[in-house]
Amino acid sequence: MKSYFLYSIADMAAAEAGLDRLLPAQRKPWILAAESGDPIAYFDVHEANLEFEGPNDPAGPGPMVQADISGRHYNENELVLAVLRQVREIAAGLVMNDNGELV
Repeated sequence: MKSYFLYSIADMAAAEAGLDRLLPAQRKPWILAAESGDPIAYFDVHEANLEFEGPNDPAGPGPMVQADISGRHYNENELVLAVLRQVREIAAGLVMNDNGELV
């Protein structure tokens, strides 16, 4: 499994509303599904925890969207990033990979 993050979002409620609109089939977690119905990624909105996220987290604590890609869809990065970028347009923030690099 690998993850992508939308850190430093300005409004947690706006991020949730964006995910509701983009991924309406399920909430908390929101699921991005393949045409077959198989989950590609799970999205969740929560407060960043530096102890959990890592001490070198450049965004610091605050609301974030976390997208965990299923191992069966490990290379479906662009689909997941497209959702995070659309949420970023609604709620602001920085899109990063699980190494803390901007993407």
